[in-house]
Amino acid sequence: MDRLRSSEVEHSLGKGKVTGSIPVEGSSFLFDKFRETKFFPVLDSLRGISIVLVLVTHYLDVPWIAGFGNLGLLGVWIFFTISGFLIATNSLRERRREGRLSWRKFFVRRALRILPLYAIVLAAYVIFVPRFEADGSRAAEFFANLPYFATFTFNIVAHPSIATAIFYYSWSLAAEEQFYLVWPAVFNLIRGWWLAGLGCVLVVASYVIEIGIIEYPPFLSLAHRILAYGIVEPIILGVALAHVLDSPKGFPAMAKWPFWPCLVATFGFMAARSAGGPYYGKWTHPIIHLLIVGFVAAAVISELHGRKVLALPPLRRIGQLSYGIYMLNVPMKVLATKVGIGAVGGLALTYVVAELSSRYFEGPMLRLKGRFA
Repeated sequence: MDRLRSSEVEHSLGKGKVTGSIPVEGSSFLFDKFRETKFFPVLDSLRGISIVLVLVTHYLDVPWIAGFGNLGLLGVWIFFTISGFLIATNSLRERRREGRLSWRKFFVRRALRILPLYAIVLAAYVIFVPRFEADGSRAAEFFANLPYFATFTFNIVAHPSIATAIFYYSWSLAAEEQFYLVWPAVFNLIRGWWLAGLGCVLVVASYVIEIGIIEYPPFLSLAHRILAYGIVEPIILGVALAHVLDSPKGFPAMAKWPFWPCLVATFGFMAARSAGGPYYGKWTHPIIHLLIVGFVAAAVISELHGRKVLALPPLRRIGQLSYGIYMLNVPMKVLATKVGIGAVGGLALTYVVAELSSRYFEGPMLRLKGRFA
C-alpha cells in the first residue's frame, strides 16, 4: 500500500501545552501541516500492530487471547481503514495538483505493490500443494478455487468455504483489488455530497446484509455476496476519514478523538463480539469500525502535534514489512511445522523471508513506479 512519504512534522505550536483537542489558534496550522505531510510514521506502527494481531491468530492458541475473538480479523480491519485513508488522501492531493486522478498511474502503482509478491506466492502454492498436501480433498478444493485466486474474486465466489480453504487469507487482497478497480472511476466521476451519499448507502446496505437484519431472495444471491463480502466497510470509512481530515471544518472535529481510549475500547468490543455469538456479535461491527477510524485519526493528529505515539522502531519496521509478512506467514508456518522448528521458528522465518523480499524483490519492483507512474 502506498505510504505517504516525507519527514515527520515537527511540533511548533509555540507556547503552552497542547491538549487532546486542537486549540483554535493551532487548528489552521495543523491542518496546513497535514496537507503538506507526505509520510506519517505512526501509520507504519499501526500496520505493525495489525500484522501482529494476524500472526497471533495464525500462530498462537492461547485461551485468554481467544476470549477477544478473531484478532486477525481486527488486524485486517485496521489494514483496510489505513488503506482507504491513504488511497483517498493521495487521490485528493493528486486532484489538487493535476486536476484529476490518473487512472493509468493509479493502476500501475497498485499493480507494482500488490501483484509481484502475490503472483510468486500463488505460484508456490500451485507447485507445492500437490506435493505436500496429504488431504486430497483440500488439494482439489484449492485448484477449484484457483481461478478465483487468480482473478481476485475469492471473497465473493469462494468454493466451497472461505474459512478453511488453502490460501484462504487471500480474501482480503481480493477485497482490496476490487476497491482499486472501481476507485478511480468513482473518485473522478462522483464528488461532494454525491460521493458521501454513495458511501453511506453502501456501508449501511453492507451492515444490514452482514448482520442479517433482512433476508434476501435466492435470485439476488450474487448481489448479497457482493454487498456482504465485496463491500468492505472499513475501507469506505477510511476514505471518509481522508475527506474529513482534508476539510478545514472536518479536521478540528476529528482532533477530539482520543487515541488510547479508542484503541482499548476496540479490544473491549472485540471481546463483546466474541461473546455475542454469530448473530449478536455482528452488531458490534459498526462500533468497532468507528473506533478504528477514531484511533487512526487520533494517531495522525497526535503525530502532527509532535507527540511520539507508538514510536517503536521495531514495530514500525514490522509495519513496513506487513504486506510481505501477511503473504508469507502461512507458508512459513507450514514449512516450520514440517522441519520441526515450531511457532517461534516459523515467526522468525517469516520475518527473515519478508525482509529479504522487501530488499531484493518488492523494493526493486516499487522503484519501477518512477518509470511507469
